Amino acid sequence: MKQDIYGPIVDQIMASMTPEAILAHGGREGMIREMKKHDRKNRIIVTIKNFFRTVWNLTKAAILVLTVLYFINAIFF
Repeated sequence: MKQDIYGPIVDQIMASMTPEAILAHGGREGMIREMKKHDRKNRIIVTIKNFFRTVWNLTKAAILVLTVLYFINAIFF
C-alpha cells in the first residue's frame, strides 16, 4: 500500500537520473525502501516534538493557573 504512495514520486525522481545513479541507489525498489525509512524516522521525530510541545503547553497553563490563584488569594484573603 505504501509503495503505491511512493511509486509515482520515485518515478518522477528517476526520470531525471542517469542509469548509473539509479543503480547506485538500489533501483526503483531501493529508492522506495529509502523513502519509507526516512518517512518512518520523520514520523518518530514529529511525535517526539509534539510530546514536548504538549508538555510545554501544559506547563505554561499550570503557571498561569497558579499565578491567577496567587493573585486571587492575595486580593481576597
